[in-house]
Amino acid sequence: MSKSAHSEFRKKLFDFDLSMQEVFELFACLAGEHDDRAIDIMKQARNIKRNKAIKKLSNNEVENLYDAISQIDPFGK
Repeated sequence: MSKSAHSEFRKKLFDFDLSMQEVFELFACLAGEHDDRAIDIMKQARNIKRNKAIKKLSNNEVENLYDAISQIDPFGK
């Protein structure tokens, strides 16, 4: 977690008189219960992570990936 994200989160928690543990525990319970809001946050986090990984790919790696995909025969075994 970045320092600024941590700082802003702590400030907001202070406004609500909550600890990080209390919020994370609630989130974990909601996610475990398949709460739509928690699942949406997890999907958003996954997309952010995926986009960061994609941005790290060099042009050469992208070209190699496209070459590999183009050689796959979707109708072959």
